[in-house]
Amino acid sequence: PNGGRSYYLNRSQPPLLSDMVMHIFGAEGDRRWLAATLPSLEDEYKYWMDPVRSDHVVRITLDGKQHTLNRYCADTSSPRPESYAEDVETTSRAATPADRSAIHCHIASAAESGWDFSSRWMPPHQAEFDLSATATALFIPCDLNA
Repeated sequence: PNGGRSYYLNRSQPPLLSDMVMHIFGAEGDRRWLAATLPSLEDEYKYWMDPVRSDHVVRITLDGKQHTLNRYCADTSSPRPESYAEDVETTSRAATPADRSAIHCHIASAAESGWDFSSRWMPPHQAEFDLSATATALFIPCDLNA
């Protein structure tokens, strides 16, 4: 999860746990400790790679070959509890309830990425930074898929 509060359970942070585990194992060499980390590593893998549980999975076909990639896509359509007033204000000009829900998802997804809030998640045609135009879940970031 993104943090220690229950409302963070629908979003993560960049998946770095396996890298951290390997750095510690490389320094310590403790195979029993490494084996004990396996359930947590499997949970993180499922969080990012299970298409039934998660909207993080994107499948694309290129030159007849299917690829499985990831994106940031928080499982929410509501304002973030930690920034409720700001999110409600940001979405106040949305045309429809569906548009508001999508903006809430994109904002929470930006927070999940650790790049909150950056022009990185703006549509290419967006001249100025506007948080309500954040489109995080529409991007397939290369660093997340490296």
